[in-house]
Formats: sequence, C-alpha cells, structure tokens
Amino acid sequence: QIPKDRDYSYVIFGSSASVRAFFSNVENVDQEKEESRFICIGKVTAKTFRSLSKEAIIMADTYTVEGIVRALVRDAGE
Repeated sequence: QIPKDRDYSYVIFGSSASVRAFFSNVENVDQEKEESRFICIGKVTAKTFRSLSKEAIIMADTYTVEGIVRALVRDAGE
C-alpha cells in the first residue's frame, strides 16, 4: 500500500497494471499528489493512466528503463 503521508516528486509506471494498482491504493490522486509528476513507459500505460486521472503525464520516448530515466532527467532539467 502507498503511504499517504508522503509527497513524491515522481511516480513511475512501467505497466497498465501498475497504474491500476496505484489508483486502487490512493483515494484521490488529483488532490493528494498534486505536486507529483507522473511518468509512463509507453502509450498503453499512458492510456490507462488517462482513463483514471486528468493529471498531466510524461511519456518515455522508448519502452525501456533507459527511456524512463531520460524522460525523468529531461523533465527535472526543465
């Protein structure tokens, strides 16, 4: 279960299953995690995320861990 008393800079999703698990454990992500940035590994995962939240997402340019890391570094540098 996700601790509710913590703030997260980034929440990274490597699959649609991880998105669904996250939302099943967080009551209202749009209010509780408004300072967080959300990264999805690819289009399918992003589609699942968008079906559950209106929050903005960052998508990796390739469906790999390296793609996620590049997306995070690029976003953090902005």
